[in-house]
Amino acid sequence: MTREEHADYVRWLKSLPRRKDHFRMPCPECSATRSNPKDPSFSVHITREGGWAKCFHCDFAIAWNEDEMWKREQKQQDRERQKQQKDAPQHHNTSQHHDAASQHHNTSQHHDAAPQHHNTSQHHDAAPQHRNTSQHHDTAPQHRNMSQHHDAASQHRNRSQRKPHIPLQPPVHYVCPVINKNKQIMNGEMMEYMVDRRGIPMDVLTRMKIEERLEFLPQTGKEEACICFPYLEDGVMKNMKFRDAAKHFKMVKGAELIPWNIDAIKGKEKCYITEGEIDALSLIAAGLEEVVSVPNGAGGANLQWLDRFVESHFDDKTEIILAMDTDKRGVELRDELVRRLGVDRCKVVAWGEGCKDANEYLLKYDLPRLRQQVEQAAEIPLEGVFCPMDEWDTLMDIYYNGMPEGADTGLENLDRLIKFERGFVLTVTGVPGSGKSEFVDEIAMRLLLRHDWKVGYFSPENTPLAYHYRKLIRRVVGKRFEHKGMPLPEAGQAIRYLAQSVFSIMPKEDFSVESVLRIAAQLVSRKGVKVLVVDPFNRFEHQIPDWETETQYISRIFDEFSNFAVKHKVLLILVAHPTKLRREPGSKRWPVPTLYDINGSAAFFNKTDYGMVVDRNDELGQVLVRVAKVRFDHLGGPGDAFFAFSTYNGRYTPTEERTLDHNPPEPKWEHTNFLTEKLKPEQQGLGFNEGE
Repeated sequence: MTREEHADYVRWLKSLPRRKDHFRMPCPECSATRSNPKDPSFSVHITREGGWAKCFHCDFAIAWNEDEMWKREQKQQDRERQKQQKDAPQHHNTSQHHDAASQHHNTSQHHDAAPQHHNTSQHHDAAPQHRNTSQHHDTAPQHRNMSQHHDAASQHRNRSQRKPHIPLQPPVHYVCPVINKNKQIMNGEMMEYMVDRRGIPMDVLTRMKIEERLEFLPQTGKEEACICFPYLEDGVMKNMKFRDAAKHFKMVKGAELIPWNIDAIKGKEKCYITEGEIDALSLIAAGLEEVVSVPNGAGGANLQWLDRFVESHFDDKTEIILAMDTDKRGVELRDELVRRLGVDRCKVVAWGEGCKDANEYLLKYDLPRLRQQVEQAAEIPLEGVFCPMDEWDTLMDIYYNGMPEGADTGLENLDRLIKFERGFVLTVTGVPGSGKSEFVDEIAMRLLLRHDWKVGYFSPENTPLAYHYRKLIRRVVGKRFEHKGMPLPEAGQAIRYLAQSVFSIMPKEDFSVESVLRIAAQLVSRKGVKVLVVDPFNRFEHQIPDWETETQYISRIFDEFSNFAVKHKVLLILVAHPTKLRREPGSKRWPVPTLYDINGSAAFFNKTDYGMVVDRNDELGQVLVRVAKVRFDHLGGPGDAFFAFSTYNGRYTPTEERTLDHNPPEPKWEHTNFLTEKLKPEQQGLGFNEGE
């Protein structure tokens, strides 16, 4: 490394943002070639006196002393100034020259001064002044040197007080490979291995300048017979890869990483990319010449070696065929190449069962079959674009078995109006005190008991949590949760059952939508939750950006709810309060709200899949549940269902509509323990007590 390169490297290290004098980072020399490019193997120590850095993987090291570097910089600056002074004309700094020049540009004075210019006495009088100015010119640089020395010293003292800034790019200095021709092996075992065991014809190896030579390998600690793959760009060797029979690899330390056979694709409309040189040679043997190989296999998603060639070698391609391995790391490499090169022009080769790469396919079949398989590469499905074939299985199931019926609740009058499917959003509203949360609990517990749909709650208003669990237990068991009304075995059974089926979300950091949905996604993954209850919407900590109105914000958040329900296949039940309503004249009751009355946005009606309004009439002793919206008609439609609410166990029992003119008998209250008989409640109809 030259002095200039050393200085560049030190300047880059000191420009990196840091909180401590000692830090670790990925090595700028070897990280691009490693399987874990983020490994912080490069240790950097920086102090006021100097510093050092070393990579504990590739052993690259550098050190410096601040005083020596400062002196070196000063010497370089002095040399540059001396060169500038030597090249500059001496008379440019005389005061008389500037005065004469100004007089020369003044037209009226120019003609008057012309005769005086030839006055001999004046000329001799001016001569000594000219000599004095030349002496002044000789002393001026000394003052400039002193001032610059002072400025540099102050900068050196205040180096630690510099403000943070964007770090420079690391200097890049590549080594040119030097190949010892005396180490070449003619007709060795590795060449025979390539022909006999790998199926690569000798003429292809010769044409691609593949050789066998002895090379020291750090993995074995001695020289081994290696097959050598030259990395050429414009015919110039940039790197060399060595591989022995035991699959030990080595590349030239400090040389540039470039794609193998990169010259073959320059200016071509199509190219092929493989994960290794042998796979690329297999394609070349099959007659596919426009092929390159990644330099380090699937050694990580760091494609820094690709950066320099995207514009010059890949931007003009109309079709890029990715012939990668089918293992996990090969798929990761394929996905990153697709992201970098563009999904619209990439195709992927499928090797089929029993083959993971191009060379295995060649050995199992032959060269014509290999070429045919590569040319049949499939387009990558566009994200967010679907066609009926993508839903073939579902369409065939509907064709033979009809539309899915949806999940019922066991409440006969409600089930006639609505059935539930996962992947949808149910919005429930009602005036304060109407029993929205109670009826949502009724739906959630019945879906749990009848269909094993585990429930996740975000319900800050239902705290303390023990109070909420008490209501759920009495609803499930059918008795008051107290030692006089519920036997201890039944209480214990209910607690253990709900502990495996009901989960409450109470984020510690905040009540933002992002935090709640993040935890809910974990519940889906870990606990198998299929119902998510958000009660109520206004308890989120909403952060509306300045560039959004409240209506736009709610619409966007509702899209997040819908996407969450679809992605995680859950029924998301959203409880939302209506805006303040006006009582009807002469009445103490609030009017029954609609979904359009929900505070904030019409999106609550427009974007929800199911819509439901709960209204309690204390005068008539009944609860109205109005199904206001069902997106798909096979799952139901609008209509009203009436219920009586039991204050004893919190259950809803179907009933006929009560009016001032019609007073039907009391319903038959249900006190059955739903945890018996296979955890499924009996279907409830409109039964009534006999004799009433």
